[in-house]
Amino acid sequence: NLLHVSRDRIESYKNEVAQGSHEHLPGLARVSFGCYNEEWEVDALVEQLRRIVRREYKGDYVQDKETGEFQPKGIFDDFERFFAL
Repeated sequence: NLLHVSRDRIESYKNEVAQGSHEHLPGLARVSFGCYNEEWEVDALVEQLRRIVRREYKGDYVQDKETGEFQPKGIFDDFERFFAL
């Protein structure tokens, strides 16, 4: 499978989520492009992803154990306020 996660580990993740914890789920990166993005921005993203793969970049993050989401340490914005109508 894609993440090299065993079936037993997948079941363990499912059980943790059912109990309200997302603490041990594997991470992911999500990227969205729009018509406004420029080529240099795509190049910068690709380079940062390469740095992460080479383990040259590690941020300092805090995890919300209920949602599994990570926030950079010391930065806790309420993003809902940016997208609320």
